Amino acid sequence: MRIDNKRILSLSPPEFAPCPGLTYLFVNPGKNLEAGRGKERDPDLHSDLSSPELALYRGLDDALLEFEPVPGSGSRGPGALAAELGVCVMPGGTYHVTACDFLHDENIRPDAGALRAAFHEAVRAMPPEGTLSLPHPVRERIELRAPVAFEFASLELRGTEGPAGDHCAALVANMAPLARCAAEYARLEEARGRIDEAWGPLGRVPGGKWRPHVTLAYLAYRQYFDRIRRLLPVWEPIVQAMAKGKSVEFAEVRLYVFADMARFWRSPQIAAAPSGEAQL
Repeated sequence: MRIDNKRILSLSPPEFAPCPGLTYLFVNPGKNLEAGRGKERDPDLHSDLSSPELALYRGLDDALLEFEPVPGSGSRGPGALAAELGVCVMPGGTYHVTACDFLHDENIRPDAGALRAAFHEAVRAMPPEGTLSLPHPVRERIELRAPVAFEFASLELRGTEGPAGDHCAALVANMAPLARCAAEYARLEEARGRIDEAWGPLGRVPGGKWRPHVTLAYLAYRQYFDRIRRLLPVWEPIVQAMAKGKSVEFAEVRLYVFADMARFWRSPQIAAAPSGEAQL
């Protein structure tokens, strides 16, 4: 069967399609593992889920091991989900929460040729080395004045709207900020708005309403969307049980460069072309 999700190249083994971009991520707490990719520079997002600070991520990962594509069948976990429903589970070490999408092919307007060309040149080499050039200084920082913590809220399917071959349907765990973080969360929403204002005139599409989440899996086949959607009420209590009393707390936001949905590196310096430069 032909995979029709543009984010997935292969289900067995899981392999993700190239889709380079720049994004602001919360920096995961805890330890980072060696990714073991030979001579290639290891991605900077490869978390050790045994870290106590990442107990929520571990709960999400453990919950996926209990998901059954056919309730009561006894067949469960990533292998069964891939075989029965085309669910491509993300490696737990790549879990992250996005603070703000910055630049990628899908949020650059068709008429913004200069921005698109500069973006493609900036991300041509993966992993990134040296200075990335963009047509405008990147002065927008997302700095936390206080830590921000999230807890699990719900399961949801997202990205199912596009046509076959042009959708990026995913199973996500929606995150909710803890009440004590309300003020800092509001500041982050304002920072996202400043990025929209600064880069909109250059051709970047505004980010829209922020809905923090952790992507758990991508869905390879449109024909299974309805079936998976009907399973969410069965799977969600499993996640609630595994995530109960757990949260993940972040103290920093950084700009990352990504090659696909599983490989992220902290961005090097970004310089404005032809002159001027700024660091994040």
